Amino acid sequence: MTDQQKAALWSVAVHEAAHCCTAHLFGDTGPQVRIYRVGASFAGECRTRPITDPAQRRVHYLAGIVAQINDQVPGIGADRVFDLLGSGKVQMTDGDELAAGSYGLDDVQTTLNLVRHLWPSITSAAADLADHYAVCYA
Repeated sequence: MTDQQKAALWSVAVHEAAHCCTAHLFGDTGPQVRIYRVGASFAGECRTRPITDPAQRRVHYLAGIVAQINDQVPGIGADRVFDLLGSGKVQMTDGDELAAGSYGLDDVQTTLNLVRHLWPSITSAAADLADHYAVCYA
């Protein structure tokens, strides 16, 4: 696997791990995560039980992209994350965007704070996901 592929795999793993960790926090004890190839790159999905609380749902579906941004730009502010998402410079997946619904700066701030709080768990889960993919499928 090239360094570029490893970086892409890590980014997807961080994204899915963030969804998994927020799902656990919101009471889902069995989220299912998978990472797979799409051409020369990677994609992933985290299947969870439905999150019915609207605020938790927004945070859960924002967590993936917010974690990716936090990984790439540690210390970034919520206002900048919100601007990146709003400008289209960074895009949520279609499924995450649809499920998150309408969100504001407060939701992004809450998500960023939560991602930073869960960061040790997110990076640990991401490492497990990336290692599993590399051992089983690469």
